[in-house]
Amino acid sequence: MTDNVGRRSLRRWPLIVLGGVGAAFLVWLWIQAPALYASTPTEDGRAQAIAVTRAGILGVIAAAVAFGGVMLTVIETRKANEQTRRRDALTHEREMAEQRSSRYTAAITQLGSDAVNIRLGGIYALERLAQDSPADQPTVVEVLSAFVRNRSIDPELRKAPPAGEDGTTPPVRPAADIRAAVQVLARLPVLDGVPRADLMGADLTGPASLAGLQFPVSASLEGVDLGHADLSEARMSGMNLAGIRGSGRADGYPQFAAALLDGATLAGAQLAGVQFDGTNLTRAILIRADLSMSSFNGDMTGADLTGAHLWRAGLAADLKDAILTDANLSEANLDRSFNLTTEQVREARGDSGTTLPDGIPMPADWPINGRHPR
Repeated sequence: MTDNVGRRSLRRWPLIVLGGVGAAFLVWLWIQAPALYASTPTEDGRAQAIAVTRAGILGVIAAAVAFGGVMLTVIETRKANEQTRRRDALTHEREMAEQRSSRYTAAITQLGSDAVNIRLGGIYALERLAQDSPADQPTVVEVLSAFVRNRSIDPELRKAPPAGEDGTTPPVRPAADIRAAVQVLARLPVLDGVPRADLMGADLTGPASLAGLQFPVSASLEGVDLGHADLSEARMSGMNLAGIRGSGRADGYPQFAAALLDGATLAGAQLAGVQFDGTNLTRAILIRADLSMSSFNGDMTGADLTGAHLWRAGLAADLKDAILTDANLSEANLDRSFNLTTEQVREARGDSGTTLPDGIPMPADWPINGRHPR
Protein backbone atom coordinates (compact mmCIF):
# COMPACT_ATOMS: atom_id res chain seq x y z
CA MET A 1 0.00 0.00 0.00
CA THR A 2 2.82 2.46 0.96
CA ASP A 3 4.68 1.69 -2.29
CA ASN A 4 1.55 2.42 -4.33
CA VAL A 5 1.11 5.79 -2.59
CA GLY A 6 4.77 6.63 -3.25
CA ARG A 7 4.48 5.76 -6.95
CA ARG A 8 1.33 7.87 -7.32
CA SER A 9 3.12 10.81 -5.66
CA LEU A 10 6.03 10.50 -8.08
CA ARG A 11 3.62 10.52 -11.02
CA ARG A 12 1.94 13.72 -9.71
CA TRP A 13 5.12 15.79 -9.39
CA PRO A 14 5.55 16.45 -13.16
CA LEU A 15 1.93 17.62 -13.32
CA ILE A 16 2.44 19.93 -10.33
CA VAL A 17 5.60 21.40 -11.86
CA LEU A 18 3.91 21.85 -15.24
CA GLY A 19 0.93 23.50 -13.59
CA GLY A 20 3.19 25.86 -11.65
CA VAL A 21 5.07 26.86 -14.81
CA GLY A 22 1.80 27.46 -16.64
CA ALA A 23 0.42 29.59 -13.81
CA ALA A 24 3.61 31.65 -13.67
CA PHE A 25 3.45 32.20 -17.43
CA LEU A 26 -0.19 33.39 -17.23
CA VAL A 27 0.67 35.83 -14.39
CA TRP A 28 3.62 37.13 -16.40
CA LEU A 29 1.42 37.51 -19.50
CA TRP A 30 -1.20 39.41 -17.47
CA ILE A 31 1.39 41.79 -16.12
CA GLN A 32 3.24 42.24 -19.41
CA ALA A 33 0.13 42.68 -21.56
CA PRO A 34 0.39 46.57 -21.63
CA ALA A 35 4.04 46.34 -22.68
CA LEU A 36 3.29 43.78 -25.35
CA TYR A 37 0.85 46.19 -27.05
CA ALA A 38 2.79 49.42 -26.46
CA SER A 39 3.32 49.91 -30.22
CA THR A 40 -0.39 49.77 -31.01
CA PRO A 41 -1.25 52.95 -33.06
CA THR A 42 -4.33 54.01 -31.10
CA GLU A 43 -5.09 54.06 -27.42
CA ASP A 44 -8.46 52.37 -28.00
CA GLY A 45 -6.84 49.58 -30.02
CA ARG A 46 -4.19 49.10 -27.34
CA ALA A 47 -6.79 48.91 -24.55
CA GLN A 48 -8.92 46.50 -26.57
CA ALA A 49 -5.92 44.19 -27.24
CA ILE A 50 -4.98 44.17 -23.54
CA ALA A 51 -8.59 43.40 -22.59
CA VAL A 52 -8.82 40.53 -25.09
CA THR A 53 -5.53 39.05 -23.86
CA ARG A 54 -6.53 39.26 -20.22
CA ALA A 55 -9.96 37.80 -21.02
CA GLY A 56 -8.21 34.88 -22.70
CA ILE A 57 -6.03 34.45 -19.61
CA LEU A 58 -9.13 34.41 -17.41
CA GLY A 59 -10.70 31.84 -19.78
CA VAL A 60 -7.65 29.64 -19.51
CA ILE A 61 -7.70 29.97 -15.73
CA ALA A 62 -11.41 29.11 -15.64
CA ALA A 63 -10.83 26.07 -17.88
CA ALA A 64 -7.89 24.96 -15.69
CA VAL A 65 -10.01 25.33 -12.56
CA ALA A 66 -12.81 23.35 -14.18
CA PHE A 67 -10.34 20.67 -15.33
CA GLY A 68 -8.84 20.55 -11.84
CA GLY A 69 -12.30 20.10 -10.38
CA VAL A 70 -13.01 17.25 -12.78
CA MET A 71 -9.68 15.63 -11.95
CA LEU A 72 -10.34 15.95 -8.22
CA THR A 73 -13.72 14.35 -8.75
CA VAL A 74 -12.10 11.52 -10.72
CA ILE A 75 -9.45 11.04 -8.04
CA GLU A 76 -11.99 11.02 -5.25
CA THR A 77 -14.17 8.61 -7.23
CA ARG A 78 -11.18 6.35 -7.81
CA LYS A 79 -10.31 6.43 -4.11
CA ALA A 80 -13.90 5.62 -3.21
CA ASN A 81 -13.93 2.75 -5.71
CA GLU A 82 -10.64 1.39 -4.33
CA GLN A 83 -11.98 1.56 -0.80
CA THR A 84 -15.16 -0.18 -1.94
CA ARG A 85 -13.15 -2.91 -3.67
CA ARG A 86 -10.97 -3.40 -0.61
CA ARG A 87 -14.02 -3.49 1.61
CA ASP A 88 -15.74 -5.96 -0.73
CA ALA A 89 -12.59 -8.12 -0.87
CA LEU A 90 -12.33 -8.18 2.92
CA THR A 91 -16.04 -8.95 3.18
CA HIS A 92 -15.71 -11.74 0.61
CA GLU A 93 -12.66 -13.16 2.39
CA ARG A 94 -14.47 -13.04 5.72
CA GLU A 95 -17.56 -14.67 4.22
CA MET A 96 -15.44 -17.41 2.61
CA ALA A 97 -13.64 -18.03 5.91
CA GLU A 98 -16.98 -18.26 7.71
CA GLN A 99 -18.28 -20.56 4.98
CA ARG A 100 -15.22 -22.83 5.25
CA SER A 101 -15.56 -22.88 9.02
CA SER A 102 -19.25 -23.76 8.70
CA ARG A 103 -18.48 -26.51 6.17
CA TYR A 104 -15.76 -27.92 8.42
CA THR A 105 -18.01 -27.91 11.47
CA ALA A 106 -20.81 -29.60 9.54
CA ALA A 107 -18.43 -32.26 8.17
CA ILE A 108 -17.04 -33.01 11.64
CA THR A 109 -20.58 -33.36 12.95
CA GLN A 110 -21.34 -35.80 10.13
CA LEU A 111 -18.26 -37.88 10.95
CA GLY A 112 -19.65 -38.46 14.44
CA SER A 113 -22.99 -39.74 13.16
CA ASP A 114 -24.19 -43.28 13.81
CA ALA A 115 -25.37 -43.58 10.20
CA VAL A 116 -22.70 -44.70 7.74
CA ASN A 117 -24.16 -42.73 4.84
CA ILE A 118 -23.92 -39.52 6.87
CA ARG A 119 -20.33 -40.32 7.85
CA LEU A 120 -19.54 -40.83 4.17
CA GLY A 121 -21.04 -37.41 3.45
CA GLY A 122 -18.72 -35.89 6.05
CA ILE A 123 -15.67 -37.60 4.52
CA TYR A 124 -16.43 -36.32 1.02
CA ALA A 125 -17.27 -32.87 2.38
CA LEU A 126 -13.81 -32.71 3.97
CA GLU A 127 -12.25 -33.79 0.67
CA ARG A 128 -14.02 -30.96 -1.16
CA LEU A 129 -12.95 -28.50 1.54
CA ALA A 130 -9.29 -29.55 1.15
CA GLN A 131 -9.53 -29.15 -2.63
CA ASP A 132 -11.15 -25.71 -2.37
CA SER A 133 -8.83 -24.48 0.38
CA PRO A 134 -5.26 -25.87 0.31
CA ALA A 135 -4.59 -24.08 3.60
CA ASP A 136 -7.13 -26.40 5.26
CA GLN A 137 -5.66 -29.62 3.82
CA PRO A 138 -3.30 -30.32 6.77
CA THR A 139 -6.28 -30.19 9.13
CA VAL A 140 -8.35 -32.42 6.84
CA VAL A 141 -5.50 -34.96 6.67
CA GLU A 142 -5.20 -35.02 10.46
CA VAL A 143 -8.95 -35.41 10.96
CA LEU A 144 -9.37 -38.21 8.40
CA SER A 145 -6.26 -39.99 9.70
CA ALA A 146 -7.59 -39.86 13.25
CA PHE A 147 -10.97 -41.08 12.01
CA VAL A 148 -9.39 -44.13 10.32
CA ARG A 149 -7.20 -44.92 13.33
CA ASN A 150 -10.00 -44.67 15.87
CA ARG A 151 -12.77 -46.19 13.78
CA SER A 152 -10.64 -49.17 12.67
CA ILE A 153 -10.05 -50.30 16.26
CA ASP A 154 -13.54 -49.49 17.54
CA PRO A 155 -14.82 -52.58 19.43
CA GLU A 156 -18.30 -51.93 18.08
CA LEU A 157 -16.97 -52.34 14.55
CA ARG A 158 -15.42 -55.71 15.37
CA LYS A 159 -18.32 -57.33 17.11
CA ALA A 160 -18.92 -60.81 15.73
CA PRO A 161 -22.07 -60.83 13.59
CA PRO A 162 -24.82 -63.13 14.84
CA ALA A 163 -24.95 -66.57 13.27
CA GLY A 164 -27.69 -67.27 10.77
CA GLU A 165 -30.52 -69.72 11.22
CA ASP A 166 -28.40 -72.44 9.64
CA GLY A 167 -25.62 -71.77 12.16
CA THR A 168 -23.24 -70.26 9.64
CA THR A 169 -21.55 -66.92 10.27
CA PRO A 170 -22.33 -64.30 7.63
CA PRO A 171 -19.38 -62.78 5.76
CA VAL A 172 -17.69 -59.74 7.25
CA ARG A 173 -19.11 -56.54 5.86
CA PRO A 174 -16.42 -54.00 4.94
CA ALA A 175 -16.43 -50.65 6.69
CA ALA A 176 -17.31 -48.33 3.81
CA ASP A 177 -16.41 -45.19 5.76
CA ILE A 178 -12.86 -46.37 6.54
CA ARG A 179 -12.29 -47.38 2.95
CA ALA A 180 -13.61 -44.03 1.69
CA ALA A 181 -11.40 -42.09 4.12
CA VAL A 182 -8.26 -43.94 2.96
CA GLN A 183 -9.20 -43.36 -0.68
CA VAL A 184 -9.67 -39.65 -0.02
CA LEU A 185 -6.32 -39.43 1.79
CA ALA A 186 -4.63 -41.09 -1.19
CA ARG A 187 -6.10 -38.81 -3.84
CA LEU A 188 -5.78 -35.44 -2.08
CA PRO A 189 -3.41 -33.07 -3.90
CA VAL A 190 0.26 -33.53 -3.01
CA LEU A 191 1.39 -30.35 -1.25
CA ASP A 192 4.87 -29.51 -0.01
CA GLY A 193 5.13 -29.86 3.73
CA VAL A 194 1.75 -31.58 4.09
CA PRO A 195 1.99 -35.24 5.18
CA ARG A 196 -0.09 -37.76 3.29
CA ALA A 197 -1.59 -39.44 6.35
CA ASP A 198 -0.77 -40.85 9.76
CA LEU A 199 -2.30 -44.32 10.09
CA MET A 200 0.11 -45.62 12.72
CA GLY A 201 -1.83 -48.02 14.95
CA ALA A 202 -4.77 -48.48 12.60
CA ASP A 203 -6.05 -52.06 12.26
CA LEU A 204 -6.79 -52.35 8.55
CA THR A 205 -7.94 -55.96 8.64
CA GLY A 206 -11.29 -57.67 9.07
CA PRO A 207 -14.16 -55.21 8.66
CA ALA A 208 -11.62 -52.39 8.27
CA SER A 209 -9.65 -54.14 5.51
CA LEU A 210 -8.80 -52.36 2.27
CA ALA A 211 -9.31 -55.53 0.21
CA GLY A 212 -10.39 -54.82 -3.35
CA LEU A 213 -10.07 -51.07 -2.90
CA GLN A 214 -9.82 -49.04 -6.09
CA PHE A 215 -7.22 -46.27 -5.97
CA PRO A 216 -7.03 -43.69 -8.76
CA VAL A 217 -3.97 -43.56 -11.00
CA SER A 218 -1.29 -41.20 -9.60
CA ALA A 219 -2.73 -41.49 -6.09
CA SER A 220 -0.18 -41.31 -3.29
CA LEU A 221 0.19 -43.08 0.03
CA GLU A 222 3.85 -42.15 0.33
CA GLY A 223 5.15 -42.65 3.85
CA VAL A 224 1.86 -44.00 5.22
CA ASP A 225 1.92 -46.81 7.78
CA LEU A 226 0.09 -49.78 6.25
CA GLY A 227 1.65 -52.46 8.43
CA HIS A 228 -0.50 -55.63 8.57
CA ALA A 229 -3.04 -54.04 6.22
CA ASP A 230 -5.25 -56.32 4.12
CA LEU A 231 -4.86 -55.02 0.56
CA SER A 232 -5.83 -58.23 -1.22
CA GLU A 233 -7.25 -57.64 -4.70
CA ALA A 234 -6.62 -53.91 -4.30
CA ARG A 235 -5.97 -51.88 -7.45
CA MET A 236 -3.08 -49.46 -6.98
CA SER A 237 -1.66 -49.11 -10.48
CA GLY A 238 0.75 -46.19 -10.80
CA MET A 239 0.54 -45.23 -7.13
CA ASN A 240 3.42 -43.69 -5.21
CA LEU A 241 3.97 -46.00 -2.23
CA ALA A 242 7.61 -45.11 -1.65
CA GLY A 243 8.61 -44.96 1.99
CA ILE A 244 5.56 -46.80 3.28
CA ARG A 245 6.15 -47.66 6.91
CA GLY A 246 5.17 -50.70 8.94
CA SER A 247 4.18 -50.76 12.58
CA GLY A 248 7.08 -51.05 14.99
CA ARG A 249 9.76 -50.18 12.46
CA ALA A 250 11.89 -47.08 12.31
CA ASP A 251 11.31 -44.57 9.55
CA GLY A 252 14.51 -45.69 7.85
CA TYR A 253 13.10 -49.19 7.34
CA PRO A 254 9.85 -48.82 5.40
CA GLN A 255 7.86 -52.00 5.05
CA PHE A 256 4.57 -53.75 4.39
CA ALA A 257 4.71 -55.69 7.66
CA ALA A 258 2.81 -58.91 7.11
CA ALA A 259 0.44 -57.12 4.74
CA LEU A 260 -1.88 -59.19 2.60
CA LEU A 261 -1.44 -58.21 -1.05
CA ASP A 262 -2.93 -61.37 -2.52
CA GLY A 263 -4.01 -60.49 -6.05
CA ALA A 264 -3.24 -56.79 -5.65
CA THR A 265 -2.45 -54.80 -8.77
CA LEU A 266 0.51 -52.47 -8.29
CA ALA A 267 1.54 -52.16 -11.93
CA GLY A 268 3.84 -49.17 -12.33
CA ALA A 269 3.77 -48.39 -8.60
CA GLN A 270 6.75 -46.65 -6.99
CA LEU A 271 7.88 -49.05 -4.25
CA ALA A 272 11.61 -48.36 -4.15
CA GLY A 273 13.13 -49.38 -0.83
CA VAL A 274 9.92 -50.79 0.66
CA GLN A 275 10.30 -53.85 2.88
CA PHE A 276 7.84 -56.73 2.39
CA ASP A 277 8.73 -58.92 5.37
CA GLY A 278 6.07 -61.59 5.82
CA THR A 279 3.91 -60.09 3.10
CA ASN A 280 1.67 -62.30 0.99
CA LEU A 281 2.10 -61.28 -2.65
CA THR A 282 0.39 -64.34 -4.11
CA ARG A 283 -0.98 -63.51 -7.57
CA ALA A 284 0.03 -59.87 -7.15
CA ILE A 285 0.61 -57.97 -10.39
CA LEU A 286 3.69 -55.74 -10.19
CA ILE A 287 4.30 -55.18 -13.90
CA ARG A 288 6.88 -52.41 -14.42
CA ALA A 289 6.74 -51.51 -10.73
CA ASP A 290 9.89 -49.96 -9.26
CA LEU A 291 10.96 -52.40 -6.53
CA SER A 292 14.64 -51.50 -6.46
CA MET A 293 16.40 -51.85 -3.08
CA SER A 294 13.30 -53.61 -1.71
CA SER A 295 13.31 -56.67 0.52
CA PHE A 296 10.89 -59.59 0.11
CA ASN A 297 10.46 -62.20 2.81
CA GLY A 298 7.13 -63.90 2.28
CA ASP A 299 4.89 -65.57 -0.26
CA MET A 300 5.21 -64.44 -3.89
CA THR A 301 3.59 -67.53 -5.36
CA GLY A 302 2.30 -66.77 -8.85
CA ALA A 303 3.14 -63.07 -8.58
CA ASP A 304 3.43 -61.32 -11.95
CA LEU A 305 6.71 -59.38 -11.94
CA THR A 306 6.85 -58.77 -15.68
CA GLY A 307 9.29 -55.95 -16.38
CA ALA A 308 9.56 -55.04 -12.68
CA HIS A 309 12.67 -53.23 -11.44
CA LEU A 310 14.28 -55.41 -8.77
CA TRP A 311 17.77 -53.89 -8.83
CA ARG A 312 19.61 -54.86 -5.62
CA ALA A 313 16.38 -56.23 -4.17
CA GLY A 314 16.50 -59.08 -1.68
CA LEU A 315 14.06 -61.91 -2.38
CA ALA A 316 13.82 -64.50 0.40
CA ALA A 317 10.41 -65.66 -0.74
CA ASP A 318 8.44 -68.47 -2.29
CA LEU A 319 8.65 -67.76 -6.04
CA LYS A 320 6.67 -70.74 -7.21
CA ASP A 321 5.05 -69.96 -10.58
CA ALA A 322 6.13 -66.30 -10.26
CA ILE A 323 6.41 -64.60 -13.67
CA LEU A 324 9.81 -62.92 -14.05
CA THR A 325 9.63 -62.08 -17.75
CA ASP A 326 12.00 -59.17 -18.46
CA ALA A 327 12.30 -58.43 -14.73
CA ASN A 328 15.49 -56.53 -13.89
CA LEU A 329 17.38 -58.67 -11.35
CA SER A 330 20.68 -56.80 -11.61
CA GLU A 331 22.63 -57.28 -8.35
CA ALA A 332 19.51 -58.76 -6.75
CA ASN A 333 19.95 -61.35 -4.00
CA LEU A 334 17.80 -64.45 -4.53
CA ASP A 335 19.96 -67.00 -2.76
CA ARG A 336 17.36 -67.56 -0.03
CA SER A 337 14.41 -67.80 -2.41
CA PHE A 338 12.86 -71.19 -3.00
CA ASN A 339 10.77 -72.90 -5.68
CA LEU A 340 12.64 -70.81 -8.25
CA THR A 341 13.37 -72.58 -11.53
CA THR A 342 16.01 -72.15 -14.19
CA GLU A 343 13.27 -71.39 -16.72
CA GLN A 344 12.01 -68.46 -14.62
CA VAL A 345 15.51 -67.06 -14.29
CA ARG A 346 16.13 -67.29 -18.04
CA GLU A 347 13.11 -65.04 -18.66
CA ALA A 348 14.58 -62.33 -16.41
CA ARG A 349 17.44 -59.86 -16.91
CA GLY A 350 20.37 -60.06 -14.52
CA ASP A 351 24.15 -59.88 -14.39
CA SER A 352 27.14 -61.31 -12.61
CA GLY A 353 26.12 -59.38 -9.48
CA THR A 354 22.85 -61.34 -9.22
CA THR A 355 22.96 -63.99 -6.51
CA LEU A 356 20.91 -67.09 -7.36
CA PRO A 357 19.94 -70.07 -5.18
CA ASP A 358 22.18 -73.12 -5.19
CA GLY A 359 21.60 -75.24 -8.26
CA ILE A 360 20.33 -72.38 -10.43
CA PRO A 361 23.00 -71.47 -13.02
CA MET A 362 23.45 -67.95 -14.29
CA PRO A 363 22.04 -67.66 -17.83
CA ALA A 364 24.72 -67.48 -20.51
CA ASP A 365 23.37 -64.22 -21.95
CA TRP A 366 23.69 -62.31 -18.68
CA PRO A 367 26.67 -59.92 -18.69
CA ILE A 368 29.68 -60.98 -16.66
CA ASN A 369 30.53 -57.43 -15.58
CA GLY A 370 28.34 -54.43 -15.00
CA ARG A 371 24.59 -54.47 -14.69
CA HIS A 372 21.65 -53.79 -16.90
CA PRO A 373 20.43 -50.22 -16.78
CA ARG A 374 17.36 -49.77 -14.62
